Amino acid sequence: MSLLTIVVRSFLVLVVLALMVLPIRFEMDKADVAEAAENGETLEIAEPQTPEILSRPVYAYLADESQGILSASYRPANDTANRLSVARTLAEQKQFEKALIILGNVKEEDAPSYDVRFLRARILSWGGQHDAADYIFRGLRAEFPHDPDVMVSHGYLKYYQGQHRDAEYLFSQVLISYPGYVDARNGLNRVRKARQGQ
Repeated sequence: MSLLTIVVRSFLVLVVLALMVLPIRFEMDKADVAEAAENGETLEIAEPQTPEILSRPVYAYLADESQGILSASYRPANDTANRLSVARTLAEQKQFEKALIILGNVKEEDAPSYDVRFLRARILSWGGQHDAADYIFRGLRAEFPHDPDVMVSHGYLKYYQGQHRDAEYLFSQVLISYPGYVDARNGLNRVRKARQGQ
């Protein structure tokens, strides 16, 4: 088999996988609806899609846990405390996508809770989805402006994004009120070393 054939087949496999995973939405404008009405059909105009970062995580379209995406040991009872525990375990094992699937299926009334959003932001951050994590951290900081855990986690995200000045500010603010906060102290040291190397 030639190299070109291998490359073409690999590309086709990636395209097929992308089409299987990505949600496809068809949007119709008012002209399409009017034309359909003339033909006796009824159609609805799709509302503009907005990011659902706070209510559902990235990969939430894989939410059907029965599809074999998650092994039986990672299918917790539909209890938010259990889901948080399993998601933390998966994140510690660097299985970020699976952890996000678990968090995507918390009870609807629990999705906006501090614990769910905070863990989701941390997992997104660890998984390299920095923009989504930053969005959630900013929302949490607006609601809980003096929460040291949110500030430290957001500080590490800023550090990973290369925004060292912002990270240094966040770590320093935490250490003013909580001088013994080890993660804040370690983060501040890392940021200062990184800034010296610039």
